Amino acid sequence: MTKKSNESTDASKTIFLGAFVNNILIGSLVLVVFGLPSSLMRWSDTGFMPIYAVHIFITVVTILMIVFHRLISLNIKGSIITFNLVVVGLVNKRTSINP
Repeated sequence: MTKKSNESTDASKTIFLGAFVNNILIGSLVLVVFGLPSSLMRWSDTGFMPIYAVHIFITVVTILMIVFHRLISLNIKGSIITFNLVVVGLVNKRTSINP
């Protein structure tokens, strides 16, 4: 009885985590779809900055993850989401102007 209960609990956790990560992907897609054009509109004023290349890369990766979300494992999705957030944070920190 305990073994069956543990298996169902593990299955429930996996289903919850899968749905949670997929919702994060959808939220990320909304952010990059609106963030990329607004970022690129500043290109004519500021010139090329590394953040533009990073935004384009993260947009492409996010779109590919949404398209192939059933084929990508939960661990890979989590790793890519974490990597995207870290890269954006590092590049934004590096390209920000300090007064």
